[in-house]
Amino acid sequence: MYNEQHVTIGGELKALGDGRIGGYLVRFGTPDMPDLTGDYFAADTDYDLDGGAGRTTVLYHHGMDAKLGRRKLGRGDLRQNDLGVWIEAQLAMRDEYERAVYGLIEAGKMGLSSGTASHLVEREPQAGGVSKITRWPLGLDASITPIPAEPRTSVTTLKAYLDAA
Repeated sequence: MYNEQHVTIGGELKALGDGRIGGYLVRFGTPDMPDLTGDYFAADTDYDLDGGAGRTTVLYHHGMDAKLGRRKLGRGDLRQNDLGVWIEAQLAMRDEYERAVYGLIEAGKMGLSSGTASHLVEREPQAGGVSKITRWPLGLDASITPIPAEPRTSVTTLKAYLDAA
C-alpha cells in the first residue's frame, strides 16, 4: 500500500488551540511566483487596512458549502508584515460542523483564501502573462478552504510538489 508523504509549501493554516486559528491570508509573491490564477500580491498592494491592520469575517469555502452556507464561523484580526497579511481568528465551535472544520485544520488539510468585491479589484499586467494585484480590499471574506488559489498556504503531497517542480 502506497502512503503519500505530505510537505508544507510556505505557511499553512495552523490550529492554535481551543478553536483559534492563524495563517497567511495573503502571501506576497513576484511575477515568477504567482498563485494558481496567474496573479500575485505585493507589499504595496492596497489592502484597505488601517496602519496595516484590520478585521474580517471568517467563512468556510467562501460561503459555497452546502452544509455551512454563508454561516459566519468567527471574526479574524488581520495584520500586514514582511511576508504577507496574517490572520488570527477564534472560531465559534457551535456544533459538529464547525468542530469538524477545526479538526481538518488540526490535521493540516485546510488553507486560506481571501475574498473581496470584484469591482474593487485592480490588476496591473506583467511580463509573462501574469498580473500584479494593485488593489484588493480585505475585510469581506477570509475563507477556510480545502482548495486555496495560493499553493503556499496549504499542505500538499510530496509527489504533487515534485511533479510541479
